[in-house]
Amino acid sequence: ATAGSRAVGPPPGPSVKIEIVPAHKADLPAIERFLVKEWPEYMAQSPDEPMRERNWLPGNESFGVRLLADGELAGYLGASYSLRPVEGRLERFCAIAPWFVKEEHRSHSLKMLFKLLADKDMTYVNYTPSRPMFKLFTGLGFAKLDEAKLLILPLLNLPWLRPGRGRLITDPSKVRDALTGDDLKIFDDHVGTRCRHLAIVDGDRVCYIAAGRRILRKATFSEILHLSEPALLAPQIERIVWLLCRHFRAVGVAADERLLAGATVRTIRYRLNSPPVFKSKHLNRTQIDNMWGELAF
Repeated sequence: ATAGSRAVGPPPGPSVKIEIVPAHKADLPAIERFLVKEWPEYMAQSPDEPMRERNWLPGNESFGVRLLADGELAGYLGASYSLRPVEGRLERFCAIAPWFVKEEHRSHSLKMLFKLLADKDMTYVNYTPSRPMFKLFTGLGFAKLDEAKLLILPLLNLPWLRPGRGRLITDPSKVRDALTGDDLKIFDDHVGTRCRHLAIVDGDRVCYIAAGRRILRKATFSEILHLSEPALLAPQIERIVWLLCRHFRAVGVAADERLLAGATVRTIRYRLNSPPVFKSKHLNRTQIDNMWGELAF
């Protein structure tokens, strides 16, 4: 309205009390019901998997933040906290996902995110941002973890198959027996997830592989989430691809470029429209794998 005039319109409605509060373990069943009702396409991605209690950080009681409108749940920003081994030391991580806010309350979405990002010494990751979320996160100082996925299809590496080089272990208990240090903690933290664990043993060297399931362009892939010794991968990659495709009923295997660095394997490069992102005061992108988050479930 111009100076001296009075705006004409409907009288203002009753004010809504907005609160942004932590999400605790006891809140998870209500959050799951909320997401099933309001965001069924997201929850349908894992119809047999209830919302997991993703918390690997001692002393942490948070699973993200909730948006309450007059006491009713109107939004959820999920977080998986972990204490991860990185090159022999432990670092605190927060993996962000999922994020849903009812349309009439989306003006409060950024406040939820800022509350979650309050700890400046935490390393934050978002492995599966949408395109709008990718733009938002990079605008807030997040950097890309990778720009592309590397796809490995069956038979693509048949010429590299040399099963005599190294020994592939597929039984989970025997995989665990072969692991030490950081890899052993990673394995133990992911018991009970949908991860498939493998190991290549070549003399006193061990390559630990953890893989999950991923949908890319409506096709099911197995995705390598952790790879400890890429240089040992090539002689066994064809067997691994077939094993993971059978296990996850997948058409191929995917991996981020940084995880396969040092592995001599044939791949198809698939450029991502909305790459995974991270923000950290302590770590660079090559020190971050894809464990302890929604990709492992």
